[in-house]
Amino acid sequence: MLRRGGLVLAGLLIAVSAGSPARAEATMLDSLQRVFARDTTITLTRSGVQLSSYGYSFEGLHVEAILLRPIDRPRAPGILMIPGYARSAVDYIPLGVALAKRGYVCLAVTQPGFGRSTGAPDFVGPRTVEAMLAGYAKLIREDFVDSTKTALFGYSRGAMAASLMATRLSRLRGVILGGGIYDLGAAYREIKDEGIRQNIEREAGLDSAAWRERSSLFRADHFECPVLILHGEADASAPVSQARHLHDRLTQLGKFSELEIIPGADHGLPPNLILKYALPFLARNLDGDAIEQTQGRR
Repeated sequence: MLRRGGLVLAGLLIAVSAGSPARAEATMLDSLQRVFARDTTITLTRSGVQLSSYGYSFEGLHVEAILLRPIDRPRAPGILMIPGYARSAVDYIPLGVALAKRGYVCLAVTQPGFGRSTGAPDFVGPRTVEAMLAGYAKLIREDFVDSTKTALFGYSRGAMAASLMATRLSRLRGVILGGGIYDLGAAYREIKDEGIRQNIEREAGLDSAAWRERSSLFRADHFECPVLILHGEADASAPVSQARHLHDRLTQLGKFSELEIIPGADHGLPPNLILKYALPFLARNLDGDAIEQTQGRR
């Protein structure tokens, strides 16, 4: 099983970097989903990265998670990674491997209701955020994680979750948000996609209080770490105005916020583009040594 999992993983990494057809990539992701459904550990010797099943329980839920760590560092900074709608921890393996190669311990966590995480999706409501916070707490208890040097990364719904978590965690060194919604009420009024609007209605309801508790913009004064906001200029799923409003509010409050609007990009930014902006941000704010010590590795 380990041998087969390693081969499938290698195929996925090659396919993603080469921009393979979506069907082939989906087939490999499905295979990896089955591999990591069990208690599995895979070591990528050339990359110097070890991947392990890391699922955990939270209030009766099973939360799917995959841990990716550099095998040559006994203790390293930690990053919690949260994918968005209909995505799982497996989808973040390529990005997690790229970060682990540079010296970071990464924990990719699937939100309730997606992948192999049980429970119902709640459009990043309180139960989802608490489940993600439980994963973060589990990560920073590990001896191989430097709990004084941690960050969050989230995309789409994952960015919503990461931004809400950042308003409650005082020891973070940074948070990276991509393609997120930070004022759910404003986004609902602006989004044209009827499917997304129906998801909001079904999972979060139409109550303004429920929308507000899912909106980090109204808790921007609680951000205590640097923030990097990434957003595609042509994003139709999460309006680009969301990124601008959060950045403007953080700046107004005297918080440190960087905003990168990607010209012509839609909702799905590729891993290589995310890394282009994320790596310098992490180097400045999390642990520069983590990149410098391993920058020659391929």
